[in-house]
Amino acid sequence: MSLEIWREIFTKNRQGIESVHLFDTDLVVEGLGFAAKLSDEKSIYGGEYLEYALRIRKALNDLEKCGIIPHFIFSGFKQVTRFGQKRMLDITSYFLGECAKDHNRSANKQPPIDANSVLIDVLREMKTSYINTLTPTLRSSCSLAAFLQCPVAGYSPMYFVMTPIDALVKQNIDYTPTELKYVMLDSINLTPLPKEDSHVSSSNYYMQVDILRPEVTDLNRIHPSKRPLLAALHVSGIIPSVRLPKSVYLMHYPNDESLRPTERRIKMLLEWLSLCPPESWKPLEEVFACYPQSESQTFIQELSAAFSQNFYRPAEEGRCLAEQLDVRVPADARSNQTSKPQLRGQFSEIPDINNIFELLQCGQLERDYTADWPPRLIHAFRNSLFDCRLLSAVYGDGLYLSWKHDNLNSFLSIHEASLPIRVMHYRVLAGLEHRLNRSDKLIGLSPHATEYMRRGNKLFAYHIPVKPLDINPENEHTDYIVGQLFHSSLNNKFTEPEWSFSLSTTLTLAHKFFQQMGNGTGLEESSVILATALCAVLTGNNLNSIDDEVCKHYSELTSDLQPQDGNTLGPVHGVNEPSKPELVEKFNEIQVVHHTLRSLVSLIDSLLPSDRTSEKFSFLPTWAIFPSGRLVYWLADHIDSYHPKDRLQAVIRYWLPQVQFLKPKSSLTSNTDCTVLADQFERVIRTSMELDIRLDPIIYELCEFEPSRIHEIKLRSISASTQ
Repeated sequence: MSLEIWREIFTKNRQGIESVHLFDTDLVVEGLGFAAKLSDEKSIYGGEYLEYALRIRKALNDLEKCGIIPHFIFSGFKQVTRFGQKRMLDITSYFLGECAKDHNRSANKQPPIDANSVLIDVLREMKTSYINTLTPTLRSSCSLAAFLQCPVAGYSPMYFVMTPIDALVKQNIDYTPTELKYVMLDSINLTPLPKEDSHVSSSNYYMQVDILRPEVTDLNRIHPSKRPLLAALHVSGIIPSVRLPKSVYLMHYPNDESLRPTERRIKMLLEWLSLCPPESWKPLEEVFACYPQSESQTFIQELSAAFSQNFYRPAEEGRCLAEQLDVRVPADARSNQTSKPQLRGQFSEIPDINNIFELLQCGQLERDYTADWPPRLIHAFRNSLFDCRLLSAVYGDGLYLSWKHDNLNSFLSIHEASLPIRVMHYRVLAGLEHRLNRSDKLIGLSPHATEYMRRGNKLFAYHIPVKPLDINPENEHTDYIVGQLFHSSLNNKFTEPEWSFSLSTTLTLAHKFFQQMGNGTGLEESSVILATALCAVLTGNNLNSIDDEVCKHYSELTSDLQPQDGNTLGPVHGVNEPSKPELVEKFNEIQVVHHTLRSLVSLIDSLLPSDRTSEKFSFLPTWAIFPSGRLVYWLADHIDSYHPKDRLQAVIRYWLPQVQFLKPKSSLTSNTDCTVLADQFERVIRTSMELDIRLDPIIYELCEFEPSRIHEIKLRSISASTQ
């Protein structure tokens, strides 16, 4: 069932929605939701990251103009229930099968693959408050917003049922929680509007937003402590479809034929729970009675995990996040004593399922996989300096790698390109925990790391042996460690610009993967590598002058490069598909290699003292390395028309001057700049060709994922609703 049904039901005829003016306030923002809102272009060409970065900059400046101070919340990896993960894998497996039947289905109709990294790059550049948290995004966002007494902005309808933990303690009819001001991200008009009367405010502008108010909807019929229970008993994506007692189905709810089955179920549950006194947990007892003894323990643990995620903790998590962000603390919150959020430091702890109330109150507490980490590594985690999603392969139940950016005509996923570098992450993390005597935290290594990836039209589990890599922070250096992993001395023959070596290394690693896939052309003959390197060198040398004019230049150039007859397969789902999807596929593979290499270097840097961090690897922001997927695509398409041996010189002599953006200046200076840029570009390519890198072969066991047949009917209904 789509969670959007919750919003439809409880905001029908704009019930529970209030339009307000937002200004002069802190605002907690769900990071991924904000990324989705601003990356409105689709990823069929691999991403328009420069345009996207400029949109983020403008949005942040507009928020500042209204006196709004944003605090962005991201989550490490999702510690989902086993059923929640199984459900996600079931849906993936089902849709892969459907795509195999319908070749007109396109996988990449969502934000580009590295949109989140671009957002974090810009937040860091503009010194905007953000943090990566251990707990789920919704809970962290609500905890911080409640502590700061400010609105929270997000997409998920589950904000409807988020409830302060006090509601479990104060179970009496007179208890009324302070409702969070939940701003619907899709309702925010990011254009500042002038105030008519601004003498009472420090800012002269405001933003028009919609705030959800669950207390004026049907949710107000049940005690706040029961709202999360309503969600847990109905939302089948969190736990298995809950068996309900007969008393629910005996509810005399009007037989309204306009109600969908899912809507009717919510209404019946709402009616049933409204009859329950605030202090009573009789509904839970009746639900538990529907399960035999052999199943009750598993069900209770799944339910407690789902239930507890919807209770936020301002005094614990909210205060802790505010301190980590160094955020101004409201005066009436300063007197409260600081208490750390509840997390499981020892992974052997198991909640007592015999005490139902205690279990629901505490829930399946998130495991603190950062316990005993060195301070620099914790700082890197909180600031998203490495890819925290990869932690789920060693600290969780496996890493799921989305198929939605894949070329479904290719047998392998684009994520295969970065598999060796991901395994290096696992080795580094396993070595760290062994050195800390905390191998109990490595629950994902049982005994191997697990990744889930597409192969063909099926989903497979990759079970990968991981040999711990012992790093001695006292006498080792990042460049030496990376060199050992790559079996290379990583000789850097030039240092200007400082980011060029990381670009060359990325291109070398990507080209090695292309060769493994049967592409026999040399690196200097690869049209996608040449086009990517050209755009990176030209954009990287103009970092201080990047503005809308550069973006407009790239856009106009792209339009000029496209053939007049529209070299596409025609419109599919409202967009034009590239006629050479293999070019987009290679561009995406270069992106995942660059992203994972950058993450690896940052991870190792964070384990060593600051005087032992990398001197060879320096990385441009993602939007500078990959400014425009459309431009790369059409450049590569034109470069393909040259004989392979002539491509490098064609790019240097013809395409570089064409792509270069020149602000008004003398022609002599322009020619000089062009010569310097051509020299830099050629050195990047030559260094890529000369780098001697050898990757250890990755040995893994493949197991085809078998979806649960019990979900078949539900999955088909999901598919029908997305048509």
